[in-house]
Parts: sequence; C-alpha cells; structure tokens
Amino acid sequence: MAYPAVHRLGPGFLILIGGWCASAQNATPQKATQVAPGTTLSVTTRLVQVAAVVHNGDGKQVRGLALGDFTVLDQGVPQHIAHFSEIAEQRPFPPPPPLAPNVFSNRFEEIGPAPANAVVLLLDALNTASEDLSYARLQTTKFLQNLSTPTPVAVYALEPNLRILQEFTVDRSLSLKALEFFSAATSSELRGSVEEAPDFLLSGQEAQRYEEFLDRARDMNAALNRHYMIRRVEKTVIALNEIAHHLSGVRGRKSLIWISGGFPVAVALDGNLRIESESEPHSFAPLIEGAARALTSSNIAIYPVDARGLMTYSSFHASIRSVRPDKPGSLSSITAAEMATMDTLAERTGGRAFYNSNDIAGALAKSSEDGQTSYLLDFYPSHGKWDGSFHAIKVLVNYPGAHVRSRRGYYAKPDTVDNLVAREAGLLATLWDPVDATGLGFRVAVEAPESRNNPVITLILSIPWREVLLQGEDGSWKGGLELLCLQRDAQGKELSLEQRHIDLAFEESRLEDLQHNGFHIAHRLSLASATKFLRVVVSDSLTHQIGSVRVPVRSLLEKMQPAVPAAAVGHSQLPRK
Repeated sequence: MAYPAVHRLGPGFLILIGGWCASAQNATPQKATQVAPGTTLSVTTRLVQVAAVVHNGDGKQVRGLALGDFTVLDQGVPQHIAHFSEIAEQRPFPPPPPLAPNVFSNRFEEIGPAPANAVVLLLDALNTASEDLSYARLQTTKFLQNLSTPTPVAVYALEPNLRILQEFTVDRSLSLKALEFFSAATSSELRGSVEEAPDFLLSGQEAQRYEEFLDRARDMNAALNRHYMIRRVEKTVIALNEIAHHLSGVRGRKSLIWISGGFPVAVALDGNLRIESESEPHSFAPLIEGAARALTSSNIAIYPVDARGLMTYSSFHASIRSVRPDKPGSLSSITAAEMATMDTLAERTGGRAFYNSNDIAGALAKSSEDGQTSYLLDFYPSHGKWDGSFHAIKVLVNYPGAHVRSRRGYYAKPDTVDNLVAREAGLLATLWDPVDATGLGFRVAVEAPESRNNPVITLILSIPWREVLLQGEDGSWKGGLELLCLQRDAQGKELSLEQRHIDLAFEESRLEDLQHNGFHIAHRLSLASATKFLRVVVSDSLTHQIGSVRVPVRSLLEKMQPAVPAAAVGHSQLPRK
C-alpha cells in the first residue's frame, strides 16, 4: 500500500507535502493547522509499505529483528527504510461498544476486533467438487476447533459469488456456526467447464453415418467448456478484487487462505495469460491487472490450499486435462499448470502453496501461523516515475539462513486517475460488490422520516478527518467527495441511483474542530416503496479512495427509533441537500 509523505511542524501538527497514491488502501493523511500563504499542496512523493515474514533454516519464525537487519531493493536499487515495525501476534483489543441500531459502519475497529495480522479463510465452492468441499469443510472445522491462539479469523465463501459467512472474530463458536451455512454443492460453472462430450459405441455404417454429428457435438461441447471456464476465471478474479477492496481498511499484512479444488489456470496475476479458441481469443489482462493492483496495494498474501487432498501419481501428468464426473476424488484434475498457478499466486503475494496432502487442517494451521509475526517496512521509492509500471521488490535480511516471504512488487500507479470513465466504472462496480469496500472509512446513521407517510429519510455520514485529503491554498482548505446511493429491492434489482458531488472548503479556523470531530454530511433521500436495501458509496475526489456501507433500510425503518440529529452532538456539519 502507499501513504502520503508528511512533515511535522510541531507537536500534534502535520502538513501534507505529498500525495496519496490512487491505489493506496490504508493511507491516513494528517493535515496542518498552519500553512504558508500561497502554498498549494502538490503530489510529489509516496510511501510504499511491504510486509515480510522471516523464517530460519528450520522453518521457524524469526522474531525480534531490528531495522538495521533489513534491506529493501526496488528494481535492484537499495531504498531508505523510512518506517519500521514488528507486528507480533497479540491478544486483540476488547470488542468495540455496539453501534446504535440505526448506525452502520465499514470500519473494522467499529464493528469487531481489529486484527493485528488478519487471517481470512476462503472456501471456494465455485472451483471445487462437492465431495472435496465436504472434506474441506470437515478439515476447516478441525482447524478452528484446535486453534489455540487468539487470532481473529474471518470465514468467506465463493459460491459462486463472494459471501461473508463470518467477519473477524476470536469466538470460535461463531466461526464454526458459520460453516453450517456453507453450501458444499458443485457449481454449474465447474461442471460445465470439465464435462466431456458423450462417446457412442458404433460400428460399420452407423459409425460413418454419425461421424459428422459426433464431431459437431464435440466442437459444441468444447465451446461450452470454454464458456464455463471463462465464467470461472472472471468470477474468481472479481472475488479476489472484492476481497482486496474489503480488506484495504485493515492495516498491515493480511493472510488469505484460499481452500479450493481447481485453481483456474488463468488466475496467476499475469495479464498475458489467455484462454485460446480458434474462433475467438479471450484475454483476461484488464481484469487480472486490476485484481493484481488491488491485492498488492492491500498487502494480501495468498495461501492456496488444494482441497483435493492426496492425488495419485498419474493425476500429476500434464497430459491429463480433465477427469470425468464419475471418477472418484475430484471433478477436475490437478495438472502441472494448476500447480504452477498455486505456486505463482503464493510467490508473488508473499504466501505459500499447499497441495497433494490430505492434512488440510494442518495446512490451514501452518498458513495461519505464518503471519503471526510480520515486519512492516515503509520506504519512499527513489525512482520518481509513477507511470503505472510494475516494480519488483526484494527484501534482504541480515540473519544466517533466513528465508523471507513478501510480495514481489507494486504498481507505480499515478496519483490521479485521468480517465473519467475509469473512475466512474470503479464507483459503479463498488455499488454492486457483495461486501463493503473499506478504502475510505465512514459510518452512516439513518434518521427516520417525520411520519410513516413520508418516504424521505435522512442519512448522516460521519467521516474521520484522516480519511479525506484536503489541499491548502491561501489560508483555506479544499477537497471533495462523491456520494452515491443505490436502492435495491428484495431480489437485488436496482430501483434508483442518486449521485452527488460535495465540495469541501474550510478556513483554517475550523481545522482544529475537524481534526477532533471529522466531517458530518447530511443527505436527504426519498425511498422507493419497494426498497429493501441501500448501498451508500463515498469516494474522495482527490485520492479516489472508495468506501461503501450496506444498509438494510426497510427492516430498520420498521423498528428503529429516530437517530440523534448531527446538530445535537456539536459535530462539524455540511449543509443538507
């Protein structure tokens, strides 16, 4: 992830002289209460954060290393490490007080335990056969039952769209209960991508008569296989992108333990990978590049765990492309290309791949333990070229026999997104994501209408000071926000979409109040009669960081009490719309 450069003016005062990279996820810029007349804060430098885990020759984690033990290379050039910290496994902070029934937030510190080193279990029903899923669920249950460390664990599912079964918690009973709601059925996408055309035992004139028909049937089946494989790859990459955006609000290293029985070959975070067809080549470059940027920006290390367990030797032969549904073990074979995909995913993100073993619970335990101690290394790249290119990172440690795992690089993305269409596409995609985006943290309070016959509600958005970038010029501070509100019915159909631009402009005299209380924005919204859910999206106009919150507005209105108006708590306010 990337952070803005800051220079300290004095105790408690920071002035932003750098920018916030558009692909940064956990930036926490601070603004000054003093600035020289005529000064404009420009985008000049950025800070890149690398999370590393270190093991000795025996495979045990190395703890207690110091700043002087590390060297970071960017494209082979040594970099000055500006900030260093060791993140060790620790008991989580007490859970936050519950939010009021009419208040919703996308900030992890407000909705559950803030993990020091986040662990996410992703059960992949999109790419895994039902018999393998059932075994993987049993092994996941065993892992959770035996997990003795107070590590906050989240449980997600891909079935075939991303779904949160349980957000971060140290209560293992909640995680185990969530597994009961996980469906272990083979997805239509997986079945359709590996099923083979039927063979007929024909001879003589019958064989000659049906030869052309069988050829056409096989061609049609191959086209159908390709269609479903494309859907698998697209849904898988989209889910990785959604997870990256959802976890961007968690600082430090995140371990994504991906339990799957059929990693799509194209998902190796390489834009050159394609699924070819004689009639129509299909490239995943734009989709995969976007997911790669999101994963690297969010410091997510992927730990692929093969749900198929121990495979026979013949199954590893690269010439075996698929397995019939009636064969035992797996609906899809493990190939050399699939194993390479698992290794690539792990290597490029700083994780580790596990396959060809029935001890899935053991693999989950090793993956979880791997992130218990990590080192955060922050540096300002010396290249000065933010042209979107990929920069390779290598972390060296002055420790005998040390093995370091960290992400392999970052994208030197420009500060601004010049393409207006791309910015709008990012906002619209967030509206439909099944999970909240946390690149910009905020909370929403819903105020009830004055009467039941009045369909107009008021949303009070509370945004912490550090989440918004302001530019100072001639004694005033300016910025902007984009606000989108999507109303959906019980079936998920769009009913209405409102978009509003909010200009932020403040004199220096108000900055101290903003630092303490943040921004509070009131927005009046007329609800459609069939509205069941509301998705609220907020984006910083300068950094293009995005946050979103889902509100079950219809059920809320049936039982809620009116929220306390923002004016009653003395917060900084902006005019209502």
